[in-house]
Amino acid sequence: MPNTTEVNMDKKVRDTVLDTLSIVVMFYTIITGVCFIFLASDEVSNEGTYQRMSDLMSIKVWGLLFCLSAIFHLIAVVIEYRRLQYLFFMIAGFTGFGLTLLYATASFDTSAYKINAFRYLLFAGVNITIALKGVKAWREEKVL
Repeated sequence: MPNTTEVNMDKKVRDTVLDTLSIVVMFYTIITGVCFIFLASDEVSNEGTYQRMSDLMSIKVWGLLFCLSAIFHLIAVVIEYRRLQYLFFMIAGFTGFGLTLLYATASFDTSAYKINAFRYLLFAGVNITIALKGVKAWREEKVL
């Protein structure tokens, strides 16, 4: 049976990893969201990726959803109250995963250069990692 010092150290390392990943993704997500909100319609009409995304919903709505996802990441990093923090890591991770996966899919479908699509897919992977680590932390915190 691990002693209390080992458990506390494991929790600190786990939380630091989650916080760091969330901060990186949060900045990417907020920049993407703000750019989508202020993106001019003539810029959208010239890019296949954004045309494909606007077929699903307007680019401004995409921007608001990206900003909302960034806010979830911020809340998860700031809140240190028992298991509530891990709940926000799960919410932020799963919403970010969904958004960036759709973004990557639209980019794969329409871009001549696939490097951007792989970049979005990388962020989708980081988001799902945050969500799954949040689930794992939730379960471990329940046991403690």
